[in-house]
Amino acid sequence: MNRNGALLGSLLLCGCGAWAQPEAPKIVVNLAGFRYPPIAGTARIQGDVLFEVSASGQKLTSDTSRLLAEPAARNVATWTLPPLRTGKYLIAFHFKILDQVGVKRETVPIGNKFERFLRHLVGAKTKIVVNRCYKLNDPSPHFEVAASGQDVRIDVFAETPSGCLNTESSQVARNSHF
Repeated sequence: MNRNGALLGSLLLCGCGAWAQPEAPKIVVNLAGFRYPPIAGTARIQGDVLFEVSASGQKLTSDTSRLLAEPAARNVATWTLPPLRTGKYLIAFHFKILDQVGVKRETVPIGNKFERFLRHLVGAKTKIVVNRCYKLNDPSPHFEVAASGQDVRIDVFAETPSGCLNTESSQVARNSHF
């Protein structure tokens, strides 16, 4: 065998050895379907939920609302966290209510077409002006991962826009048929 053939064989063997090595397990944070708990948003409950995950299991380390802690714990159960040789995972869910909702005035019809026809016959209003709430943006949960010493910190940010107060006029608009 010539020198080029031996070199090619060596490179091929090294390449196969590298290819055969197993890939290191990866952290998989699953936020699909995870949202700010609607009942907590309505009650304007916000705050942080903190967990420690180690070889001995998952432990809630913050004293917070069950309305926030239970959905966070269910979400962490869907993650893939490879075991750490030393240290632990420090997981923080940051629940925050954003004041990013706008209001715009709209003219909407009252009831269905038949009801509007009857209202028109008797001279009653067939439309009403309402204040309609809308979101300035749609925040989706996102996360950041950072290692500090032997521990791995995962921060999940779950945000929801604050809602508009329900008024009688917005209730009429919600029940209207367009």
